[in-house]
Amino acid sequence: PTSERVFALFQRLNASPPLGFVAALPTFRSLTVQFDPIVTDGESISAAVLAISSGGVDERIDKPVVRWRIPVCYEPVFAPDLE
Repeated sequence: PTSERVFALFQRLNASPPLGFVAALPTFRSLTVQFDPIVTDGESISAAVLAISSGGVDERIDKPVVRWRIPVCYEPVFAPDLE
């Protein structure tokens, strides 16, 4: 899935950041990459990210698994906003 590919790229960037890399922010289907324009330019950082992203997408991804349990109650006494 796309989200796993984004997260894998995020991990690779943080493990081996290219010159001028400052930070990356992963979302479900995209990755924002911040860079220092004094050290590098957009074209160079884009090329570096593309090179890193072509390193294979089927590798094992270490990500935490979290299971959330959200209680729900529809009794009017406990949910006055239902009406």
